[in-house]
Amino acid sequence: YGVKRIQRIFLNPDGSKHPKGKRHLGSNEKDSAAFTISPLNNKDFSGHVVILEGLEDALSLRSEYPYSWFLVATDKAGLKHVQGFFKSGKIKECLIIADHDTDDNPEATGQVYAWQLGQKLEDMGIQVTVKMPPKPKEDANSALQSGQLRTWLKSLIDIPVEYHRTKEEFKTEEWPEPEEITAGLLPVVPLDDELIPEPFRAWIIDISNRMQCPVDYPSATVIVMCSILIGTRCSIRPKSKDSWQVVPNLWGGLVGNPSALKTPSIQEATKMLTKLENKAFEKFEAAQIQYQRDLRSWEMKKKIYEDELKNALKSKKTESVVVEEVESRLSEHEDNPPEEPNLKRYSTSDSTVPKLQELMSCNLQGLLILRDELHGFLMSLEQEGRESDRAFHLEAWSGQGCFTFDRIGRGTIRSELICESVFGSIQPARIIPNIRQTLSGSANDGLVQRFQVLVYPDVNTWSYVDKLPDKDAENRAYRLIQKLNDMDFVKDAGAILEDGNKIPYLRFSPDAQELFKDWISDLENRLRNSEETPAVQEHLGKYRSLMPSLALIFHLLDVADGKVFGNVTITSAQLAAAWCDYLESHARRIYHMAGNITQRAAGNLTMKIKQGKLDDGFTARDVQRKGWSILTEKEVVNFALIELAEAGWLKSKKQAPPQGGKTKDVFYINPMVKNISNT
Repeated sequence: YGVKRIQRIFLNPDGSKHPKGKRHLGSNEKDSAAFTISPLNNKDFSGHVVILEGLEDALSLRSEYPYSWFLVATDKAGLKHVQGFFKSGKIKECLIIADHDTDDNPEATGQVYAWQLGQKLEDMGIQVTVKMPPKPKEDANSALQSGQLRTWLKSLIDIPVEYHRTKEEFKTEEWPEPEEITAGLLPVVPLDDELIPEPFRAWIIDISNRMQCPVDYPSATVIVMCSILIGTRCSIRPKSKDSWQVVPNLWGGLVGNPSALKTPSIQEATKMLTKLENKAFEKFEAAQIQYQRDLRSWEMKKKIYEDELKNALKSKKTESVVVEEVESRLSEHEDNPPEEPNLKRYSTSDSTVPKLQELMSCNLQGLLILRDELHGFLMSLEQEGRESDRAFHLEAWSGQGCFTFDRIGRGTIRSELICESVFGSIQPARIIPNIRQTLSGSANDGLVQRFQVLVYPDVNTWSYVDKLPDKDAENRAYRLIQKLNDMDFVKDAGAILEDGNKIPYLRFSPDAQELFKDWISDLENRLRNSEETPAVQEHLGKYRSLMPSLALIFHLLDVADGKVFGNVTITSAQLAAAWCDYLESHARRIYHMAGNITQRAAGNLTMKIKQGKLDDGFTARDVQRKGWSILTEKEVVNFALIELAEAGWLKSKKQAPPQGGKTKDVFYINPMVKNISNT
């Protein structure tokens, strides 16, 4: 054998290292080498091997592994010669201890050489653990001299993921040109100021400006709020002669990422509803006091009549005619107790269906279920045993159904009219499962399609705004809402109440009727000749009632503002048709997002990669834990990673845990992605 390398180690008289350190004869690369040291107990080889750099470190560790062979590299480059010692097949396990190098170029570090060697040995079926000291210049020999060798062994850490690369992976030219991937959201029609009802326009724009939220958020909230203020008190018959009747009851929601100011928008816009509820409660408290007085008086009179009847029955001299008179007075009194006041309710945040029906039986106008997070409401309807609850909500959407509830303990509660509006906020990732169920048809009962006023606007650029609210605009809006709440639509709007019909109605004016005829004809032809998915068709099918509902709401706002009287005008019909176009674009964005979830998730992930939010060696679990939009579900994350790998953005490698177990995929980022523009 030729001598490939000589290493001289300089020591002080006490055995410590001399400042001269080490001197080598031979090139680090060309003449690097590796050699073996047999076990201290050479008779009982355990099948375990320890690999490391440096003779002194190997000798320092030899007593800790008396049954293991040591394979020693003269330097980090010598590690590439070690694989040749593993051809016998007798080695089952291997511990590789790399030096903690601090080279600026990761490719030149012992950590990379050690990890690459570990990958090759794993491919040979050997169980490999690769470790390194947590800090530079901390080696086994120093630990032995300080009496801390076992502590040093326990402190060893896994090789960081930035060193988990093969030699080829350091070469940019080995990567394919990455394909451009976009987030894939469909465009939406912007909400122009002219689409906001004029009496509310200044108020809503002021909210949007001060909060720096999309104007869509407070606008959608106010429209749904107005729908429940009208509720079953007025309806529209969209055709000029037909008895088809629509109650303007709407469901809706705000879709947006976390911190998109969805909840503050709802709170600001529904302040008006809170004011109405506070006034209703004050009125109820005053009525309750008077009721208690009337009830006390009624009970005292009842006691008097009962005593009179008792005395009359006891007396033998009392004629039967007198007894009958007393009985008659008592019966008449009992038939006319004081009427207990009902608390006027407008909304509830959380209620069981029996309680909800009880509230509706006292508030025939309807109730708004206002949820900060719609996801909770939708998930509650998915629970086993809640099928009857789901049926109730589906029935209450039309505003014209009746519902009878029979339960032991509660008895029978019958609501002649049940009218329920639902509104809240939801994140895109949370609504996707519900949309996908409707697209697949697996659970498509039309619940999601009932959310007609569902908006998912683009995010505005932000600017700092600090100004007083526009009180004139706010006060005007409140006066209008209060007037809408107090109106008698038969008297104040000219609505017709027919015998046998519980709900008064209006129709379109002649020119508005022609517009509606053209509009619904176009809609019906689109639905019959469409290649849309059944879920989207069903969603657009519910626009048959959406357009006249919006037209009636806009018209009654103008009536409350003193502008018009009588049937629904062409102006309100035109505004309603424009709103349908606007809402359809948002519905298409949401359905498309759910139907193309992989592309959407992949697009979001590319944005995070471009922003430096992920490092080489990340896993699918690392992505999922971030909680990024659309990337919270395991299946979605996996499909997105596959999409990016196929597009040349990522490469995956199998990695076994240091202690054994199931291998996992780790991902490395194409260095060329920096040349791709953010889209």
